[in-house]
Amino acid sequence: MGQFSIKYELVRFKSSDDKDFQDSLRIYRSSTPHEQKTNSSEIVYWVDNQREFGIGELFFFGIKANGVVVGYAELAYVKKERILIIDYINLDQNYRSNNNFYTFYALIINYINNESIDYDYITKEILCRYNETHIHKEDVSLYELENFKVVNGLYIQPQLERNNIESVKESLIMLYTRAGLCPVLKKDAYLHIVEVIYDYYYCWDKPFLNDGECVLSKKRAETNLTAINKSITNDAVTLNGYPFKFSSSTNGTEIPAKNRNNFVLAIIFLVIFVALVLSVLYFLSQYGYDTKAVVSIGIPLALCFILALVVLDKDNLKILKKTSILQIFGLLK
Repeated sequence: MGQFSIKYELVRFKSSDDKDFQDSLRIYRSSTPHEQKTNSSEIVYWVDNQREFGIGELFFFGIKANGVVVGYAELAYVKKERILIIDYINLDQNYRSNNNFYTFYALIINYINNESIDYDYITKEILCRYNETHIHKEDVSLYELENFKVVNGLYIQPQLERNNIESVKESLIMLYTRAGLCPVLKKDAYLHIVEVIYDYYYCWDKPFLNDGECVLSKKRAETNLTAINKSITNDAVTLNGYPFKFSSSTNGTEIPAKNRNNFVLAIIFLVIFVALVLSVLYFLSQYGYDTKAVVSIGIPLALCFILALVVLDKDNLKILKKTSILQIFGLLK
């Protein structure tokens, strides 16, 4: 019995009249949540008017599996800033799997590289759902495996369309650095990347806004940038942070922000506990007590405490691998 194989094909759309584009757009409509959705009529406009995009180049892709359209992707390249922005990579519900996602992503990046597009960063917004402290982790995990990192800094997604109020909320930016992995990003560099993303939103929206709405859009962007700037108190932001509450260092599909703080408190309590045990042993030795007997009791108690810590939160060991002592005490504010 022969092994079943799938032939994948990447298609770049330059006209909305392309039948494959219409099939791809239907996948976009059915797979994109309201708070992340751009009006499909705007997408049609830009597919047909790509040369009018003044700050760079737009890319609209579909992917075929054995001749059937199964996905939609939308990216923008801001030429002057050498930044590639991923808007959407969507797959039909019958083809949603990690393997198909990575195949689609790899084909897109190969296309970009073959076109000699000179980029330094790739960005991807991950929209927080429900509220600002929870997110579905699956989206983050997909891009982490492609060496994207969560930026440990506030990001506010601009409003999509005139009336999509729900789209304005705190979100995440994931960043891929083409030159290689870097654990930090200068604050000014991060703010500049956000400005580029906001400028991209404005250039996309401008054909659909009147003069008053254009002014309002710029004011909203300035307000968001001011809030982001004030929220970052250091000269740099760490990557793969925020802080770890949206990272794959935990297993849940929704991760409360307080988990890591609880872990930090537990570690500090453990340090204090060990210090107290050592102090007791020292004073007992001064008065001639049998310290071996005390140690035989104290060490098992300490080990039991550590075991309880791990059992109560199995993810603590994973977090510990990524956390230095300086980071632990740095969170205590």
